[in-house]
Amino acid sequence: MADESLKGKLLIATPVLGDPNFFGTVVLLLDHSERGALGVVLNRPSDVAVETTLAQWAGMTSAPRVVFIGGPMSREAALALVDLAEAELEAEEEEGWRPIVAQVGMVDLRGDPGSLGSRVRGVRVFSGHAGWAGGQLESELNSGAWVVAESEPGDVVTAVPSALWYQAIKRLGGRMQPWAPPN
Repeated sequence: MADESLKGKLLIATPVLGDPNFFGTVVLLLDHSERGALGVVLNRPSDVAVETTLAQWAGMTSAPRVVFIGGPMSREAALALVDLAEAELEAEEEEGWRPIVAQVGMVDLRGDPGSLGSRVRGVRVFSGHAGWAGGQLESELNSGAWVVAESEPGDVVTAVPSALWYQAIKRLGGRMQPWAPPN
């Protein structure tokens, strides 16, 4: 187990990772401990409009306004991440809100979207998630299947999810050569 939690960090898939579920993906870790890890794929939009499944949240979602495929596990369950426009995050967990990193937190989809007020930059809805048993993620990191990076404001609600993998590896500079895109 790593000395510190990777909660709130990005996992950037490398070509070493053989799982087609994660080819070219960027995962935001929502939880990480000695018991395992849980995250969502940030750059896999589906063709299902949010308004067809969660109409009350559709007006707050960021473009593209579709449900994202968060990972291969529990695809029948949905979760949502909120990116706040304010720099200050409510660091305390409260009913309907769980902070993740910086301005990003999980919100209870059963709640009232209006309760978030004007603080919201965007909402992203995910179907399913990615999960790792205790020690599994560390093993994949050691094999070079993933590279860890800091998340940046806007990663969760990027308007161009297909570009997120390239943007994330570019931030790492030489660490991701030869996979980094040209300048």
